[in-house]
Amino acid sequence: MALAISAFFLFQVLWDVVPLGVYYLVEGALPNPTTQLPAWFYLVQGLNPRNAYSQASEIVFSGFGPMVSAEALAGSSVPFYVQNWFGLVILALWLVVPVALGYWRFERADIG
Repeated sequence: MALAISAFFLFQVLWDVVPLGVYYLVEGALPNPTTQLPAWFYLVQGLNPRNAYSQASEIVFSGFGPMVSAEALAGSSVPFYVQNWFGLVILALWLVVPVALGYWRFERADIG
């Protein structure tokens, strides 16, 4: 239960700071608001299931008002991992990997 609460707290409250921390580790400084962020920054943001869901739902609900997407912010040469469809891949990984790890752990456990 503590792990579930910690994961919720991480992804709902702290995750906005994680991409900034990674940027600081890679670049040695915090991002300047006037410069364009690199595309990998949006990938780190998209690893949060909440952000991946928002990115994937933009495919379905794109006709409902203007939304600024990471694709528009990343520039003209958009890597595949910044495109909206990749949010579906991240969501699929969030569904498959925990179940696979749980199954693997259950198979290795000595229940008897």
